[in-house]
Amino acid sequence: MLQQLWDKFWFTPADPKPLGFVRITWSLLTIAYLISWFADIHLWFGSDGLLATPRIAELLQSAADEHPIYLRVSPLYWIQSEALLYGYLSLGIVLCFVAAAGIGGRISSLCVWLFVISIIHRAPMLSGLIEPLLTMGWGYLTIHSGKEQNPLRFGISDNAPSLAANIALHLLQLHLFAWILLSVASQSGGLVWWQGEAVWWLASEARSPALSLGWLGRNPYALNALTHAVIVSQLLALFMLWPREVRKIGVIALWIACALLMLISDQMLYPIALGLLGLAFWLEK
Repeated sequence: MLQQLWDKFWFTPADPKPLGFVRITWSLLTIAYLISWFADIHLWFGSDGLLATPRIAELLQSAADEHPIYLRVSPLYWIQSEALLYGYLSLGIVLCFVAAAGIGGRISSLCVWLFVISIIHRAPMLSGLIEPLLTMGWGYLTIHSGKEQNPLRFGISDNAPSLAANIALHLLQLHLFAWILLSVASQSGGLVWWQGEAVWWLASEARSPALSLGWLGRNPYALNALTHAVIVSQLLALFMLWPREVRKIGVIALWIACALLMLISDQMLYPIALGLLGLAFWLEK
């Protein structure tokens, strides 16, 4: 019985169209991520930047005993010109558009994946919550070939059911579920979430929260309600994402949690990424 369920889950050819939608939205998200670098990439990686190649080389060399530096390969170590840095980001945006169109199959997805990794490897200390999701998403999207039969034909993807599409889609679903589970477990371990004060701390740490701190301070019941709403919506998503009868309710609960995170913090791309991963559940037939 378990073997039959396992084989059905992993080895049943699936419609690749949901994965095509995920690839398009993930490409747009990656474009937004790359555009966010345009404001200050020269301040970080330029010849006189805070993380110029000589400075970062000393830092990596001092940590070489614990973290082998040969694992951190990135062309950005050899690019210091401001014009070339902007050109490098522009190249990544072009690759994202190519991957969104499904042209090139696995090769285009693999190129975007390696491009994102190259930025992370250049400055791992600048990475936040969005980078692990981006690399995970592109890693799984390389499993399916995209519009392999006719890359120039209009449409999201080839219509033929694919085993690779099933594996890639279910890996995205499992990773999202595990991410939410670990987030809820981490939040449940903090006393501020039980006391209903976590939203206050998140908003106070943000540079430009959508919610006014003064309003939150004058409305403790609203503060507690928002804090517990973040937890409850994630818990609902955990219990409802897998049963097909209530799956879309679970995705809506996830989107509510993402919207709340966008309100109470200055993290924009991270909750958007979680919400886009919910499409892997929403669009699966």
